[in-house]
Amino acid sequence: MAIIIGVKFRTAQKIYYFDPDNIQFDENDGVIVETIHGLEFGIVTIPNKDIDDSELVAPLKKIIRKATNSDYTKNEQNIKDKDYAIQVMREKSVAL
Repeated sequence: MAIIIGVKFRTAQKIYYFDPDNIQFDENDGVIVETIHGLEFGIVTIPNKDIDDSELVAPLKKIIRKATNSDYTKNEQNIKDKDYAIQVMREKSVAL
């Protein structure tokens, strides 16, 4: 048996499993994890849960840490920056 948590990212609907590294998580906790895109902010959708090893595809990556207030603030700013960048790109493409 392995203990996992399920994490969703804002850009994907898929739930990804991570090793909670002996930290207890609740649903909707923010977490910082290492992905192929670097460090990312995600939301716990499945709190600590035992699953059979046969359900795992690859070794689980460990959670880096629970999200701090600073992480939440940075995530909100990143979303605003993304929305602003999209708005500017749309305006510029219409002007062409």
